[in-house]
Amino acid sequence: MDFISLVGILGTLASLAGVAVAIVQSSRMRELRRRTNADAWLSIRTVVAILRRLEESPFSEQDPQIASVYARVADLYRHLLKQAILDEKDFNEETINSWLATGKICSDWQLEQARNFLSK
Repeated sequence: MDFISLVGILGTLASLAGVAVAIVQSSRMRELRRRTNADAWLSIRTVVAILRRLEESPFSEQDPQIASVYARVADLYRHLLKQAILDEKDFNEETINSWLATGKICSDWQLEQARNFLSK
C-alpha cells in the first residue's frame, strides 16, 4: 500500500468518525433542548400559580408591596415565555394556538403576552 492510499483511508476513517460524533452531539443537543423546554414550562406554570395567588389576595389592590411583587413576577413570566419561544423552531400563530389547545396558555393576558413576541 502506498502513501496516498494510506492517507485516503485515514481521511475516510476520520470523516466517518466526524459523522459519528456529529450524530451523537445532535442527539445530545435535542435532549438538552427538550429538557430546557420542559424546565421553562414548569417554571411558567409555577409563576402563573404565583400570579393567581397574588391576584386573589384580599390586600392586592391596597398594598403597594404586593403590586410591586406582582409586577416583578409578571416580568419573570415574560422572561420565561421568551425562553419557551426561543426553544421553538418556528414561533407563529399556529404555535400559540397549539399552546392554547394544550393548556400552556390559559388566559387572555397570557395570550396577549405570547402575541407580543410575534412582531419581534
